[in-house]
Amino acid sequence: MVPLWGWTAALLTQRSALVANGGTAASPSRCLLTRADGDIDPWGGATGIEPRCAVSGGRGWMLTQFPNGSGVETPPPCETSPPSSINTDLAACSVVGSPFKGLRDALDVWIGWQQWKYELVGVCPPSVSDGRVLLVAESLDTVATILVNGVSVGQSQSTHLRAALDVTKALHTGCDNTIAIIFNSSLDVGRERQRQNDAAPNASRIFVRAFTDSDADGCHPPLYPNDPTRKSSASNSPNDDGRIWIRKATSDYGWNWGPCFTAGGILRPIHLVAYGPQSPVLRDVVPLVSPTEFGFRCDIQATVLASPRTTKVHLTVSTTWGGNVSRNFPWLPTPGQQSQTFNISLDVPVNAIKLWWPHGMGNQTLYGITVSASTNVASPTAAHMTSASSFSPQISKQVGFRKIELVGGADFHLSVNGIPFFAMGANVIPISSFPAEVSNEQIDELLNAAKAQHMNILRIWGGGDYMPDYFYDAADKLGFLLWHDLMFNNAVYPTHPSDLQLYAEETTYQASRIAHHASLALWSGNNEIEDNVKMLQSSEYLRINYGTLIPALARADPTRPIWPSSPSNGFKEGHGPHDPYPEPLLPNVSGSDPTLGDVHHYKYDGGGWDPDGLPQTHFIDEFGFPSYPSLETLSPYADSPSALRANSTWITHREDWNCRNGYGPDGLANNTTRPCLGPMLERFMNPPPGGWTSPQQAVFESWIHATQALQAACIQGQAEYYRRGRDGPARTMGAIYWQLNSLAPWGSKSSLSHDLRRKALHYAATAFFRPLHASIWFSGNETLASTSVYVHVANDLFNQSFYANAVDLQVVNFRTGQSVTVAIMSIPTIPSMSGAEVFMAPLAALWAKGPCPALEDCFVTSAPTTGTPSLDRAFGFPVQFRNVSLARVGVTVSNWTLVGGDVHFSATTNGVTPYLAFYTDIMGYFEPNSITLLPGVTVFVTFKPTLGAVASVQGLQSSLRANCLNNVGTCLAGR
Repeated sequence: MVPLWGWTAALLTQRSALVANGGTAASPSRCLLTRADGDIDPWGGATGIEPRCAVSGGRGWMLTQFPNGSGVETPPPCETSPPSSINTDLAACSVVGSPFKGLRDALDVWIGWQQWKYELVGVCPPSVSDGRVLLVAESLDTVATILVNGVSVGQSQSTHLRAALDVTKALHTGCDNTIAIIFNSSLDVGRERQRQNDAAPNASRIFVRAFTDSDADGCHPPLYPNDPTRKSSASNSPNDDGRIWIRKATSDYGWNWGPCFTAGGILRPIHLVAYGPQSPVLRDVVPLVSPTEFGFRCDIQATVLASPRTTKVHLTVSTTWGGNVSRNFPWLPTPGQQSQTFNISLDVPVNAIKLWWPHGMGNQTLYGITVSASTNVASPTAAHMTSASSFSPQISKQVGFRKIELVGGADFHLSVNGIPFFAMGANVIPISSFPAEVSNEQIDELLNAAKAQHMNILRIWGGGDYMPDYFYDAADKLGFLLWHDLMFNNAVYPTHPSDLQLYAEETTYQASRIAHHASLALWSGNNEIEDNVKMLQSSEYLRINYGTLIPALARADPTRPIWPSSPSNGFKEGHGPHDPYPEPLLPNVSGSDPTLGDVHHYKYDGGGWDPDGLPQTHFIDEFGFPSYPSLETLSPYADSPSALRANSTWITHREDWNCRNGYGPDGLANNTTRPCLGPMLERFMNPPPGGWTSPQQAVFESWIHATQALQAACIQGQAEYYRRGRDGPARTMGAIYWQLNSLAPWGSKSSLSHDLRRKALHYAATAFFRPLHASIWFSGNETLASTSVYVHVANDLFNQSFYANAVDLQVVNFRTGQSVTVAIMSIPTIPSMSGAEVFMAPLAALWAKGPCPALEDCFVTSAPTTGTPSLDRAFGFPVQFRNVSLARVGVTVSNWTLVGGDVHFSATTNGVTPYLAFYTDIMGYFEPNSITLLPGVTVFVTFKPTLGAVASVQGLQSSLRANCLNNVGTCLAGR
């Protein structure tokens, strides 16, 4: 990750090169006022060669606090390099500390209550004869006024909506131009709108409701009970922070797993674009692919900007599958508008292309479409133009040809190209609290880490923001399907006509921007609003979702399945998303009905690893449990060594508020509201002498490791239950856990840490989402006489059956490591995309054959098979580790080599070692990791550095840590 402030010197150097002879650089028709994100600009086009606008004076964007009479001491002006966030800019200028350091996020809540101004002086705009110049801001967060030379040219009311403003008349000739953006406090504006609504007469007052509480700081959860800087509590009304009145990422206000940073900033690049009578530009190109009887049709919508003096527009479409067309259109824009949308349809025979498939089912074949706009055939050809994603004479997009179907109701499932499949994946939240800091390399690492888990679907959660173009491009290439929520979340939003119009504009813009991507599988109207049955009887909600958002989606993207909400029971028959009057299907139970559609379900009590109490459902798209990131992720943000303790103020500040640690001064996990993680950990395994809250670093390391092992056990048990559910009455066809990533370095339900290090859950998912996977599970009441053991095999290999004649089932003594084969399983042929129970026996019968006097003495494992395809080794633990006497172990690592930048070594152990995990401060991941290692078995481990890190044998040897459930502190022999 490159800190934002690292760009400043480079940009000043580039700007000096651009501005020669007093700022008389040549004026392009499109240029950047800000930096582009990474080597490839994910917001401004795929080429990354868009020039910067010339700027005279040698100074960049300046950030200042805008006077608002708050009485807060005004910090000095700060030179910045947008896209950036106000918090990170102030940190770069040493006005405040690093946002995540110590309690910094709580101490700096004041930033979100101020007004801020970004200003750029000396801009030399592009020019065109008898034309217009637009200022295009891809994303401003959030309530902002844009001024050019002191004249207001427009406002932003939504982070999710692009602003394209005509600044022709406001600009001066030459380089004497100043562009300023004033950001109002989203907290202040939201609360003022709420106060105005509360004070309105009954006839004009509208009903709004957030489903979660906040406090006087404007944050949810209420800011940190142990924080001495916290403001005194106000009403704690769910609407008190006003966030439902502001169209920005809801998670910016804090969530049970995330921080509260509401200030915003210039989140994505800003461009100046010029066009005229002889130089039209394409505002947007939207290619929509849909199946036909004999192949596919590609409907291309091209929106052109030109001046009133333009008489005709010539469009050229070229494709990499050979469908090329060139057409002239008369220029007849709507009066008062400078844009016109043209439609070109191409029929694509099925024998002209190859299908796009999710990874694991086939290849991800993509085809290019390039659209060029000019006023005559002799205009510059593609070779002389720079393609961009919008506002350019030429725009290029990639599409894939595939058929996506969603079957709702009592047989809920997805199919691709006519093949129903089991959806396996995770939820994606914003990659960072500060979106401008996210690099393309980080997006690649995030998605490659998910692909390594064998995921075929990701859900873009509706409480954050839409992803950059680069994310969707990468998803297309890697073969993910995307379940995509609109950004509405856990609330009834305002329904003034102006609000509904804004929602429709957002939806139309984002759907048009994303719709061409092959990875986009379906749209969902929101996150969890329909989880409460009362919402389906709310006229306000129905007006928003069924009267505004769903119709806007259906118009902008008629090619995609639309689901009303996540979760939802679906649409009333005859009132679907593409019918004139969409209506919801009212359930007979409170909230979502597990027999219809999809569900969310969290298990925070009992044993999260135990399938008892889990719903029989067709599709689950949220289930999760929290853990803490590794010491390597946490420690850089601790403000003192004493913070690294399970019950420190700092760790409590960073807990998941829906499943809290619960540790009190006595070290017991029963002290706070919603105690969950601490009590569950005590059910999972025994704490060390002195308890988990000991100040010893070895205890803290082991506590972190234990929370990750607990999380992995819980989610593995639940995911395997849902995969087995496909073969039972539920006919389950999807399991999407919560959540893939974390936007802050603290406790959350993610499998990837904030810095994209892989937690135990991520390694476990590599096994339980493997297409061919065996799971071992138990039924009974935790007595040997009542317990039975089962083995299930899921086969999600595409077009490939599986069978095995002889698979050993073994019992292993926890203490001695002695193993005995107690059964030989014959696995019948399991067809592709199905599963079967292949073994069942009373546990007592197996224990009698092995070294197992009592239930807690042994566990079960199935031997891996050889050949292709091969079945992985599975483990089944009939009791939790608190009931097991684990011997202290020593893990020996040896045979170190460096091959192609990766470090290889082998590991052995002298005792049964469950949840053995390796750690290092070098950025990267181990393969395999978080494993159960048996004595007499050698595992060969590869460490792969990521995100530009470099590994060496000596460096990894000196930094290697290993934890397991056996020891307090290290599990490495000799340390």
